[in-house]
Amino acid sequence: MNVKKYTVFCVFSGILTALSFIFPEFYFVVFISFTPTFYDIISKKTTAFTAMFFHLYTFYIFADLWFFSVGYNYTEKKSGFFLSFFIVTAIALILSLTASAPFLLIKKFKSYNPIILTFTVSFLYILGEWFHGIAPISFSWNRLCNIVAYNNDIIASCSIFGGLFVSLIIVMINMCFAYFFYFLKTIRIASVLCIVSASVIFLINVIIGSAADVHYETENEDSSEILLIQPNYTREIKRKLSNNQKLDGYLKQAEASITDKTELIILPETAISHDFFTDSIYRNRLCDFVKEKEISMLFGTSKYVNNKKYNACIMIYPNGNLSQMYAKRRLVPFGEYTPSFLPQNLHFLKNAFSKGDETAVIESAVGKIGCAICFESVFPAVCCENTRLGAQLLVILSNDSWIGNTVPLYQHHSHSIIRAAENRKYTITCANTGISSVISPDGKIISASEKNQKQNILAEVSPNNIITFYARHGDLIIVPSFIAFFVLLLSRCIYFIKNLHIVFF
Repeated sequence: MNVKKYTVFCVFSGILTALSFIFPEFYFVVFISFTPTFYDIISKKTTAFTAMFFHLYTFYIFADLWFFSVGYNYTEKKSGFFLSFFIVTAIALILSLTASAPFLLIKKFKSYNPIILTFTVSFLYILGEWFHGIAPISFSWNRLCNIVAYNNDIIASCSIFGGLFVSLIIVMINMCFAYFFYFLKTIRIASVLCIVSASVIFLINVIIGSAADVHYETENEDSSEILLIQPNYTREIKRKLSNNQKLDGYLKQAEASITDKTELIILPETAISHDFFTDSIYRNRLCDFVKEKEISMLFGTSKYVNNKKYNACIMIYPNGNLSQMYAKRRLVPFGEYTPSFLPQNLHFLKNAFSKGDETAVIESAVGKIGCAICFESVFPAVCCENTRLGAQLLVILSNDSWIGNTVPLYQHHSHSIIRAAENRKYTITCANTGISSVISPDGKIISASEKNQKQNILAEVSPNNIITFYARHGDLIIVPSFIAFFVLLLSRCIYFIKNLHIVFF
């Protein structure tokens, strides 16, 4: 057996998966990109763990190549590039090992029945995706469901079983294609059945999504007009401008698009300086504007509380009063904080943020708003918790100017689409450099900005009180994954005990 030869196939397979996430027009490639890797597994060319590790490590590295420039752009030093290189390769290694580890249990798996192995591999795979969201260094950026996020028919089922279910469907279809090639030269009828099975699996997902569309369809609620401000301040521009100059820019931009019907203006993450809470002149300029326009404004800011700095958002009402503040709870590893088990100087920020303690649903004229800030949109639980607490709309404030100009903006925006479909809520994303958007409850993009452009979005949204099955119950789809894992673990233990008995007796 030439293991090196077949691991090359797995690396190629991982590159294909990465390309489907880098170039949105090639999203369909993900339905076949795992096929070489799975073919290696079912034909026993390589072990399941080896095949999956090489595939996933390659996928994570290539899909997140944009990260290599983050440190250099942020620190403006060559050392920043090497720090980024170390972090992204280390994170890819950790994620690949954790996601591949369950596949160690397939090595001695006795039943190679195609149906059993297809379900086993698929559920073990989404177990890894799920774990990436709860691990000490959480980074659920590369879920397969995000690759197909821009196709509404495929992700409609998210409101029932979440994004992991869509990932499961993708893996199962890839397994069917792998078996197609496996049986092609020996059992032609079996190959045909594999293609039929792939079609049926895809159709089942579409049917579930269509049923969800009907079930969660609501009558047209009263709509409200909102205005999103995308100022397109790069890090360099943001640093050069004073707080008042930036505020001038926001207000002029809003003035150009606001109408008599506009009820809410939204600014991106950290748009307003923390001086808002300490400088009365600065604060009064914003208060005077909302009072004059008789409009509310939701904005990202930062605030110091007991010598701790929080990345937060807050709303100012037409009477000048402030809403409850929401402080970001899911911080970016190394970007906003350093994990406690690592040297505390290993981060890009001179003054790291502290984690917020609890969620907050903000009352507004357009409905109850559940907020998430930037990286938090990657985690389904954040928006689901907002929904359970009564949020009628979801708002994601972001500043992605530090992560790149193209690919990461598109990849990050895909999470907003999945969150909208999972919760069946209008989901508004307001990002400093893009992509800003308004997404309907079924995951369709109503309006979206161009990347890296100064732009406003004026759109109407309708609040709703839907609490989807997924928002209420979470990732129930992961239960079969744990069952498969423990069954395989038990079989390996029994195998080990039997062999131990043979050796000693």
